[in-house]
Amino acid sequence: MCSMVIGQSSKIIGTPIKIGKLEVAQNDFPKDMNWNDAVKACADLGSGWRLPTKDELKLMYYNRDEIGGFARWFYWSSTESPIFGRAWLFHLSGGYDADDAKSATCYVRAVSSLISSEKPKKEASNSYSYIIGKPFRIGKLDVAQNDFPKTMNCDEAVWACAGLGSGWRLPTKDELNLMYLNKDKIGVFDINAYWSSTEGNKSIEMWEQYFSDGEQRSASTFWKNHVRGVRSF
Repeated sequence: MCSMVIGQSSKIIGTPIKIGKLEVAQNDFPKDMNWNDAVKACADLGSGWRLPTKDELKLMYYNRDEIGGFARWFYWSSTESPIFGRAWLFHLSGGYDADDAKSATCYVRAVSSLISSEKPKKEASNSYSYIIGKPFRIGKLDVAQNDFPKTMNCDEAVWACAGLGSGWRLPTKDELNLMYLNKDKIGVFDINAYWSSTEGNKSIEMWEQYFSDGEQRSASTFWKNHVRGVRSF
């Protein structure tokens, strides 16, 4: 295992892609492996490379088109399950997680946390700096200048906003309404529905708001809506 990693580390890392404050290796390891081997293989790449956490894998799933090269199967995370001898994995095609015995074999993609002195060689096309842009301030709320480029379900919306870093998040139902009331000042809103972070009338629903007429309603989290990030200050 060690000799394989040393000999192919440059090919695995390739041209890393920046997602927020995370750098993602360009390629998977050439073979699937158990959890212990996955942890060691990523660490053996050196320079801070490691196995991603479950949340980082979820962020990678939301940016899978920009990163590319993922297999249609489960990937190991470094997050251990509450059940002894098991760890979490994430399906980077289907978008769901599960836990399994560490002896199981899954795909592996390494990540590294960026520091200020590092300059990644390649950046995702839907740059976070473009989404945040020049935030509009309403009271004690900063509103990102632009929507995310694609509609998404509510879980995706939560993680995408968190992935902007520095306290960015999905707005609450009341904050979303405040944004609607100031939509002419903020600008660049779609007329269709936007997700809020407020739970709906049922366990699988969240509140959404239409920016055509201001209607708010409880909707299935599986629906795809527009997303605009906010940040308190």
